[in-house]
Amino acid sequence: TMKKIAVLAMCVLMLWACSVTAFAEDGGVYENADQLYQAWGSQHGFPDYISGVWVTDGNREHLTFGLVKGEAGEVGRQEILDLVKDDSTVTFVYQTYSRNYLWRIKDAIVDAYFLKGLGLVTAGVRERENRLYLEVHRDFAENADTLEMIRLVTEQYGDAVCFAFVD
Repeated sequence: TMKKIAVLAMCVLMLWACSVTAFAEDGGVYENADQLYQAWGSQHGFPDYISGVWVTDGNREHLTFGLVKGEAGEVGRQEILDLVKDDSTVTFVYQTYSRNYLWRIKDAIVDAYFLKGLGLVTAGVRERENRLYLEVHRDFAENADTLEMIRLVTEQYGDAVCFAFVD
């Protein structure tokens, strides 16, 4: 029975060691803010507490993380600080809408309206401004269906969405 216990203990230790190694490769601590950003963008997706991420001062190693206001943003702030070794590469600002929410709005609007002949030209999330921007061709500024679409989107999403008429 001692032999079985020793083998079992060895198996448990090996499983634990492998899981620690896997964690370090897949989501452990990153040297700087850019490494964390790259991991989120390529592997994990962005947490719901993130409202945006952008270069702070021209150096990709120093990023500003937009966080949603409130408890989720505070928890996220601490999580980011725990994930990045060099805290000097991180700056925080607080914003209203999560990045994921704005992208879901964009997808919903594109699916519902983009191919309806309402003049929509582009739809894009501007993370620094923490808004979804929709550009509508100027020729549709007086179009009743386009104006109704703008009214419905504004009613549903409020100031999370901004419209601009463009040439």
